[in-house]
Amino acid sequence: MTDSGVPLEKLFKIFEADWYSQRIENEIRFKNGEDEMKLGVLAKEMLSLYYNLPPKKAKCSEVPFSVPLIRPGNGQVPLIDLEGVIDLIEVGDVIVEFKTSGQMVDSKDADESLQLTIYSYAYERLYQKTPKALKLIDFVKSKKPKILTFETKRDKARYERLYSIAEQVLKGINLKIFFPRPGFWCKDCEYAAQCQAWQGQ
Repeated sequence: MTDSGVPLEKLFKIFEADWYSQRIENEIRFKNGEDEMKLGVLAKEMLSLYYNLPPKKAKCSEVPFSVPLIRPGNGQVPLIDLEGVIDLIEVGDVIVEFKTSGQMVDSKDADESLQLTIYSYAYERLYQKTPKALKLIDFVKSKKPKILTFETKRDKARYERLYSIAEQVLKGINLKIFFPRPGFWCKDCEYAAQCQAWQGQ
């Protein structure tokens, strides 16, 4: 029995059913050295780590949002609409973002996460109040899985930075300025081949 009151075995059955349906509906591509069985075992180990954490009451999960991005302070005209989904909101106005990573992140990653800044901004637009905290829960896919939790906050200066970044990115898009930005995300990108062939045209 987990701290949440739900038997862990039942959670595993739910996970396996979801995994099976995803496999049927979508093509699942594995990295070298990975397969369905290894990843299934790893996922169960990570679920066990999470459900052994001290329980927190959930307010809501998978919260979709679409909010106007307005310059903090005196801005009135929206630059763009920000759209996304917040993984979890705990009772007490705590935003939770779940991540999986191949190597450990640290508190600096949480402090500088643009995604968490967007979630904090969206929360204020949706609920007209500041979140008490932003929590990053990182499942580390090491040989022996680990779970790391970091808490952070955002202020008006971070929202101003978010606005400025979005403004410059949007300006580049409107001017059709595109350039390769290689990284770990390339392996799943449908435009990876075209990006690799890009020579500045």
